[in-house]
Amino acid sequence: NKVQKTHMPRYAPLILLTFAVMFVKPFTRPFLQHPTRLLTRHFSTPSAAPSASLSPLSSVGSKVEGPIAAFKTSEAGTLFSVDCSDMSVDGTQTLLGTTLESPSGSAKCYMVRHPLVFMYTSSPLPSPTSWSGTVSSIWKDIGNSVQDLSPINSQFITRSSLLDTISSIGHGQNMLFMNVKEEVKEEVLKSATVVMENHNPEDIVSSVSSYIKGMSKIVALSNLAKETSTDQIVYVSSISILNHITEYVDSIVLSKYGSNGLSDSESRSFYSDVVQRSAKFRKGSMTVILELNESGGKESYDVSEFNSKDQLRLKILKDKGVTITEDVLEKLSINRPGKWGEEFISLSDGQVVWNKYGEIDVKKSC
Repeated sequence: NKVQKTHMPRYAPLILLTFAVMFVKPFTRPFLQHPTRLLTRHFSTPSAAPSASLSPLSSVGSKVEGPIAAFKTSEAGTLFSVDCSDMSVDGTQTLLGTTLESPSGSAKCYMVRHPLVFMYTSSPLPSPTSWSGTVSSIWKDIGNSVQDLSPINSQFITRSSLLDTISSIGHGQNMLFMNVKEEVKEEVLKSATVVMENHNPEDIVSSVSSYIKGMSKIVALSNLAKETSTDQIVYVSSISILNHITEYVDSIVLSKYGSNGLSDSESRSFYSDVVQRSAKFRKGSMTVILELNESGGKESYDVSEFNSKDQLRLKILKDKGVTITEDVLEKLSINRPGKWGEEFISLSDGQVVWNKYGEIDVKKSC
C-alpha cells in the first residue's frame, strides 16, 4: 500500500511566523526602545548594599571605655581613639555609625581597628587620659536581603548623550567617574545629592566631619529609596577623603602596634561601606557615583610622599641608594601619590575615564 502524503496548507508558514513574532516581541521591545537597557537588565547584577553600617552585635546600651590612644583637635571638632583592649570589641563594623554619650558630651564612631575605636565629636574636648561612653543611637539598619532587591531594569539618564550611550548607568548601580568633564558633572548634579564635598584636605578632623555628615545622608537616602518608589542619586564629590581618613588611622595603628597591625582588608571594608550602598530595591533604587581626580606622575618620588604603611618598604630601598621611580613602584605594587583609586575600580560596577582633552577614554572605560 502506498503511504498517502499530506501537504502543509499554504497559509501554515504565515501562522507559524505570527506565533514566532508574538513570542519574541516581549524580549525585543526593550532593545528597540533602548539597546543599553537590555544589556543592563540581563547582564548587570544589583549591588547589594551592606545590611547596615553597624553589626547587630552592637546595640543601644553597649559601653566603650578605655585609655586614649591618640588625640587631635581643630576648629572642625575633635578626634580621639579609645584603646578597648580590655573589652570584647570585635569586627570592623561593630560600632561604626553609633553615637555614644559620655559625661563630656556625645561622640560618633567613624572607624574600628580592634582594639582601637576611633571617635569624633564636633565640640572642643580637653585632652583626657581615658574615655567612657554608652551607645545612645545607631544608624537605621537598612537590612537588605535577597527579598529586598530586584533586577536593574531602568537607566539613569545623565543628559550626556555620549556617556549614556557608551557607559549607561542603571538605577541601583555604582559608577566611578575619573577626571570627569566639568560640563558632564554639572548635568549629573542636577539630579543628585552631593556628599563629602566640603573639607580641608590639610585638616583630618575636617575630613572626618565631612565623611560622617555624608554617610548620614547616604544611609538616610538608602532607607528612603527602600521604603518609597523613588530613585535616589548620590554623588560623592571627593573620594580622596576616604583615603585621607584611612591614612590617618593607619599612622596611629602603625605607631602603636607596628606594621603587624595594618591590614589592607580593613581599608577595603571602609571604602566598601560607601561604594556598595547602591542597590535596586523592590520599590526605589539607590545609585552611587564617585568622583576621583588623579594627578599625573613624575620622574621620581620622595619617601615622605607616601602613606605610613608604604614608607616602611620604600625607606629600605632609599637607604640602599635606590631612586623611587614609576617602575620601582610598579614592581612593588605600590600606587604613586595621587594614584590610589585602583581599590575603587575593583569595588565599583564600572568606571568612566576622561582624558586630558575632556573626552571619554573608551578603552579605559567599562
